[in-house]
Amino acid sequence: MKISAAEVFRTRQVIADLKAFVRNTPEKTMERLAIGLPGFSPGVPDRGDLYRLVYKQDCQFRPSAEVDTYAAVLLAAAFPEEDFPVFILATAILLADLLQATSTPDNLFWNWETYRDHYAIADPDARAVIHNGFRTGHRIGVVKLDPEPKESLCLRSKRTEVLSGLEGTGQTGLARALDADADSAGGLWALASQQSLSAPTAMAFRYLIERNAGMAPPEPETAALIPWLS
Repeated sequence: MKISAAEVFRTRQVIADLKAFVRNTPEKTMERLAIGLPGFSPGVPDRGDLYRLVYKQDCQFRPSAEVDTYAAVLLAAAFPEEDFPVFILATAILLADLLQATSTPDNLFWNWETYRDHYAIADPDARAVIHNGFRTGHRIGVVKLDPEPKESLCLRSKRTEVLSGLEGTGQTGLARALDADADSAGGLWALASQQSLSAPTAMAFRYLIERNAGMAPPEPETAALIPWLS
């Protein structure tokens, strides 16, 4: 399956964002995932496995070596009413693993079909990172969704908020790029990524990559990624 330059870059960005989201999750939420939900999820047999997975293995399950841990995380991603933050955390871990093309027994189609209404009511950071994960998975062919996530659910900030943040910064070219094609916007990022970014500038570039068109910097396989904004 041929993937566009914009999608190559976005895939790298979304994987990095999912990892950052997971690692910035409050410790108490990670601990609840490790322990499990009473009466629903047995937790991770060895909680050290969960922390190694997140902090040492970049959210990649080792095929055949962490079957029980995978099963525990998959189960936690199926009980939004019991512990919503744990549900979102588990989903983010599974998406990060899926997008890194490891051998997993589940492609998360069922999760999307069953829980997409729950993903839509998460806070903006969680909502955007989860929807971007599913959309990217669909576009690179590791999960088939019908329909794919709406663009509005993939955006952490609205266009009006991005433009408001850029007012008075002198970033007129960046403001115009909100309507530009993927290549044009990517060229701006190639230049901007070599400098320190203000929060409004970073937010604008994040909007560009989260929109459906994405952006395609030169050498998308190695181009710098947008910093995580928490």
